[in-house]
Amino acid sequence: MVFYAFIDMHGAPGGQTGANIDDSVDDVPRLFIDEHSYKQCIELWKELARRYKDRYIVGGYDLLNEPIRPSNLQTKNFDYLLPQLIKFYEDVIYEIRKIDDKHMFSIEGHHWATSAEVFDRVYDPNMVIHFHRYGCNPDYQAFEEFVDLSLKMNLPLWMGETGENILEWFSAMYPLALELNIGYNLWPAKKMEGINSPYSIKQPNDWNEILSYLEGGKHPGYQKAITIFDELLHNIKFENCLKNRNVTDAVFRNSGARVMGIDFDEFWGHGHSYLNNLHHENEHSHKCNTGMKLITHKRPDQSKIGFYNQWDFNALALEKREFACYTFAGNKSESEWLVSIRGLETGELVVSENDEVIKKIEFVKAHDYTTISFPGVKLAQPSSRRLKIEVMCGEMAVDWVQLT
Repeated sequence: MVFYAFIDMHGAPGGQTGANIDDSVDDVPRLFIDEHSYKQCIELWKELARRYKDRYIVGGYDLLNEPIRPSNLQTKNFDYLLPQLIKFYEDVIYEIRKIDDKHMFSIEGHHWATSAEVFDRVYDPNMVIHFHRYGCNPDYQAFEEFVDLSLKMNLPLWMGETGENILEWFSAMYPLALELNIGYNLWPAKKMEGINSPYSIKQPNDWNEILSYLEGGKHPGYQKAITIFDELLHNIKFENCLKNRNVTDAVFRNSGARVMGIDFDEFWGHGHSYLNNLHHENEHSHKCNTGMKLITHKRPDQSKIGFYNQWDFNALALEKREFACYTFAGNKSESEWLVSIRGLETGELVVSENDEVIKKIEFVKAHDYTTISFPGVKLAQPSSRRLKIEVMCGEMAVDWVQLT
């Protein structure tokens, strides 16, 4: 396996975003306003191109991170600078190509890299359309605009920043991205005492003294501060970080991952990955293109973190002859299934794995969800596992499915 590094201009001279993520002095994207900053950034990219033009390990150049943020009631609208952003991309690519004709360009739209307006042209034959996704519903709607754009322009897609959510969101979002041939990059890779990042950095001793000082408290003293930051530099090394295996399992839907009932397979589509008798109209927008029935189920808060949204306050309702499928990587040859269900009306369901019936379950109308466990199919070697839940009669709801 080969890993590549993309060089990311996260803080351009003068600031490209107009927010504190780019270290701009006054939350104004001066890269597009000040001529000196504009020229300085182009010169900086020329120098980077000279340095890395022959380095195979560099996958490409991410020219600007999240340029021109969206406005709100508290911030000024800088959308009028969009023509300057487009001009910058054209100018900097022209200058880099005089030096480096090999590396790929990663192009981001404005508004936190969620808008597609800048992609009205192909800036370079060797480029990727780069977009970000955080607190959205983890279904096809999160990708649809950019998938259509990719097909129209015949350019690849890269979800260059995503993450900062609960593990069930990861289990829904990233397998779907791969089905759509979209690469992705979890941000950040490492967080201090992180539980939803691939790696966790151990907090240095006395770190709270640093935090207290930043909030107006007492300075810890020069030598003490040096000691604390030296420990941070030691802890932040890759080999000293804790690997959060549950994050990796969620991202790849390995054994151990849990998938919400509403995050059933979308592909191959109706009649194959799911089936409904009637096209249900839901008040929630999640998977609205499938016509499956969602019901509200507000579950207790379980460490809701980061860019969290309330898509998982729903369960999937299935009536007679309706079904839904859930595909896992299944990196173990022997596994056990856990399924959380609730009877909305008395009935029976059948559970199949890879088209082999493994369990028939009778259920009664109930107020609470019940977790049912049963062994999976014994495989000669680890393989993809596809669980199908089909209601034979009655009506029931699926809260979540887990492979353990």
